[in-house]
Amino acid sequence: LRIRKIELGNDSIDYAHSVFNLSEVHIAMEKYSQAFNCLNEAIRVFDMFPDEAGSLLLDAVVMKGDSLFQLKDYPASVAVFQEAVEMFSHFSQSYGESVATLYYKLGLACSKMNAYEEAFASFRQCIRVFSEDLGPDHLRVGDVMYDVGKLVYSHGEHGSAEKSMECFKEVMRIYSLNKHQNHVRAADVSVQMATIHTDLGEYDEARDALKKALKIYEGGIGEKTSLVGKGLTLQQIGRIHYAKNEFDQALTSFKDALQIFQDTLGEKDMNVSLALSNIGIVHARKSEHEKAVEMCTKALKIRKLHFDDDQDIADSLFNIANILDDWGRKDEALILFEKALKLYKSLPGDLEISQANCQQRIGSIYWSKGNVDDALIAYLDAHEICEAEHEDIEELLTSVHKGLGNCYFLQEEYDSSLNHFAKCLKLQREEIGEKSMDVSSTYDCIGRLYTNQGKYAEAIDFHTKSLHIIEKHHGKGSKESASCNMLIAKALFKMEKYDLCMELLQDSLKVICTAGDDCIEDVADIHHEIGLVQKRLEKYEEAATSLKTALGIRMKVHGKYDIVVANTLLDFGKVLEEWKDPEEAISVYDQAITVFQKIPESNCLTIAETYVRIGELFEEKENYDSSLFSMKKALKIYSKNCGSETVIVAKTLHKLGRIYDRLDETEKAKACFSEAVKIFRSNLGNDDILVSNSLKCLGTVYSRSNQFAKSVELCTEALRIQKNYEREKPENIADSLTNIGNILNNWNKKEQSLQFYEEALRVYEESDSADASDVANCQQTIGILQKGLGDFETALTCFGKALRGHRSAEGDKSLSVATDLYYMGMLYDSFGEAEKALQCFHECLKIRRKELEEDHLDVLAAKRFIANLERKMMY
Repeated sequence: LRIRKIELGNDSIDYAHSVFNLSEVHIAMEKYSQAFNCLNEAIRVFDMFPDEAGSLLLDAVVMKGDSLFQLKDYPASVAVFQEAVEMFSHFSQSYGESVATLYYKLGLACSKMNAYEEAFASFRQCIRVFSEDLGPDHLRVGDVMYDVGKLVYSHGEHGSAEKSMECFKEVMRIYSLNKHQNHVRAADVSVQMATIHTDLGEYDEARDALKKALKIYEGGIGEKTSLVGKGLTLQQIGRIHYAKNEFDQALTSFKDALQIFQDTLGEKDMNVSLALSNIGIVHARKSEHEKAVEMCTKALKIRKLHFDDDQDIADSLFNIANILDDWGRKDEALILFEKALKLYKSLPGDLEISQANCQQRIGSIYWSKGNVDDALIAYLDAHEICEAEHEDIEELLTSVHKGLGNCYFLQEEYDSSLNHFAKCLKLQREEIGEKSMDVSSTYDCIGRLYTNQGKYAEAIDFHTKSLHIIEKHHGKGSKESASCNMLIAKALFKMEKYDLCMELLQDSLKVICTAGDDCIEDVADIHHEIGLVQKRLEKYEEAATSLKTALGIRMKVHGKYDIVVANTLLDFGKVLEEWKDPEEAISVYDQAITVFQKIPESNCLTIAETYVRIGELFEEKENYDSSLFSMKKALKIYSKNCGSETVIVAKTLHKLGRIYDRLDETEKAKACFSEAVKIFRSNLGNDDILVSNSLKCLGTVYSRSNQFAKSVELCTEALRIQKNYEREKPENIADSLTNIGNILNNWNKKEQSLQFYEEALRVYEESDSADASDVANCQQTIGILQKGLGDFETALTCFGKALRGHRSAEGDKSLSVATDLYYMGMLYDSFGEAEKALQCFHECLKIRRKELEEDHLDVLAAKRFIANLERKMMY
C-alpha cells in the first residue's frame, strides 16, 4: 500500500485494491473501526472507476455495512445495506443469493433498532430470493426462518408465541428434509422452542425439547458450538426449575452453564453475563440478597463491555434495584431505579411500560420513606403511561392504582383515593379472583378510608370481607385475623360501641401475645387502643395502665425518640388531663414534645397543639406565667408554619389575650383580642361566631379599665353575631346578656342593666338546657338591681326565686344560698319584719362560717346585722 501510494498516488485503482485488502485483514482481526476507515477510502477510489471496479465497489459497501453493524451503529448500518440493495438492482439475477444475504443482514440490523416492521419486510425478501434461487426447502431458508421465529417471539405481540412456534416447526421440517435434524442448529431450534414452552408454563414439553437439544450438543462434545449449545440448554433447564420454584436445582443448572461459558468463551462473554444474571435472580428469590446483588452487578459489568447504554443495561439496573429494594436498601435502590428510568427514556423503541414499571417502583420507595408528594408524582407518571397502553399491564396497573389510593388517602383526598382503590379491586378480582390475600389487603384499605370518612358501617363491611378471606387462608385464630379484627375494633370505637370494641381488642390481644417477638408492636398497638376505649368509658386508672404498657413496649422496641412513642405519650397525657391530674399530664406532655422535637419528620403543628394543651392546664391551675410561656411557644410555631394571618393563629391570640387579662396586663390583652378579631374577620367574614367570641372578650377587658361605652359597643356587636349563630343554644345568648348587664351595672346604669338581666332571665327560662344555677344567679342579680332602684317588693320576690333555685341546684349549704338569705334579711328588716330578717341572717351566718374564715368580711357582715337586730328586738 505504501509503495503503491508513493508510485501511483492515492487515486489509483491499484491503491484502492490494497486499501480494500487491508480492510479484509482488519475485519479478520475484528478491528472494525480501522476496517471502516479503509473501506471508506476504497469506496471513494472505486467510485472513480465504475466499469473496472463494479463488483469490488459492491463488496466494499457490504463490508462497510458489516463493520458498522459490528460497531453497533445500527442506523448507519441499515442505511449502507439499503444502498447496497439498490446497487444490486443494477446487476443481473446471478447475484440472487448475495442479494438474499444482504436482505438478511438488513433484517438483522433493523431488528437491533427495534424496527420490527422493517426487519420482517427484509427477512421476507430474503426468504423469497433464497426460495427462488435455491428452492423453498433449502437450508439457507431454514436458517433465516430460525431468526424470524426468534424475532417474532421477542417482539411480543399478541399471538407471538404461536407464530414463533410455527416458524420453528417449519425450520425443523426443512432441517429434517436436508438430513440436518441432528445438527447443532437443530438443537438451537429445540432450545428456542423450549423457551416458548417454558414461558407458557408447558414444562413437560419444554423438558422434552431440551432433552433432544442436549443429546445433539453432547454428541458433538469438544466442539465449541456444541459446548455453547449445551450451556444454553442448561440455562433453559434452570429456567424451568426456577419457574417451578425449584431454586436449588435452578442454581445448579445455571452454575453448570456458567462454568461451560467461562471455559469455552472466556470470562467476558455475553453468555457469561446472562448466566451470572440468572444466578443472581435465583439468589434474590431465596432472599440471599448480598449474593444476588454481587452476581447481577458482575453480569452488568460484562454487558457494559459489549454494549453502550441499551435496553438490556436498563433492565439490569432495574433488576438490581429491585433486589436492593427487597433487601431494604431503599436509598441505593432509588438511585438505580432513577438511572434505569433515565436510560429507558433516552432509548428508541416502545419502552413506555418499562418506564412505568420504574415509576411504580420509585413511587413505592418514596411511599415507604414517607415522602407522599414525590410518591404521588411517580405513581401519576406511571398511571399516565398505563392509561395509554391496553395490553398485558394489569398487574402493573393494579399496583399503580393501589399506590395512588394510598397517597390520596394520606392527603385526605378520599374521593380520589376510593376511585383508585375501587379500580385496583376490580382488576384484582378479574386477574386473581375474589379470595386472594391481595384482594383482602385492598378491602382493608377501603375500610380504613371509610373509617376516616366517618362511614363506619361501610368500613366494618369491607374489613369483614377481608377477615373472611384471611380466615380462609390463615385460620380464625391467626395473627393475621387478629390484625384485621383490630381494624374492625377501631371502626367500632368511632361508632362508640365500646363494649364490642373492647371484646374484639381483648380477643386480638390473646392471639397476638402468642405470636412471638415479630408481633410485639401489634401488642403495643392493642394496649394503646384498649387504653383509648377505657378513657372513653371514664376508667382512667385502667386507661393509664394500658397506655403505660403500650409506652413501655414501644420504648423498648423503638427507643425513646420515635414517633409512635411520642403519639403514645400524647394520648397518655390526655388520659391524665381528663383524670384531673394536671401536674402529671403536663409532665407527660412535656416528654411528648421533647420526643417530637428529636424526630425530623414530626408534625410541628402537633407540637404546637401540645403546647396549647399545657398552656390551658397551667391556666386552670392559675399558673398564668407558665401558661403564657406555653401559649407563646404555640403561637410562634403556628405563625411560622401556617402564616401569621391564619385562623389557628387568631385562636391562639384569643387564648393569649385571656391569659394576659388574668394577669391584669390589660393593654396586652386588648392587643391580642383586637388582632384575633382582625384575623378572624379577614378569613371568616364579619359575622362568624369566632369574631363574636373575641369581640365579647375584648369588650370585657375594656370594662375592666372603665371604658364602659366602648365595652358595651363591642359586647353588643358580639351579641348580634351570636344571636345569628346560637339560636339553638339560648343559654349562651343569655350568658352574653348578663355580661352586658354586668358592664352596665358597673357603669352605674342600673335601669339599662336591669333590662339586659330581665331579657337574660326570659331566655334562660325558655331554654330547656339552661343551668339552674345560672337562672338563680340571674334572679339574684335582678333582685340586687331592683333593691338598688327602691323596688323592695319585687326584689324580695326575686331573691325568693333565687333561693329556691340555688337550694335545688347547689344544696342548702352553698354560698349562693347564703347571699340570697343575706339580701332577704336586709329586705325583711326594711319592712320591719325583724324575726324573719333574723332567721335569714342566722341561716346565712351558719353557711358562711362553715365555708369561710371567721374574719371574712361576709361573715362579719352577717354577724353585724344579727347583733343590730337583736338589740332592736330587746328594746
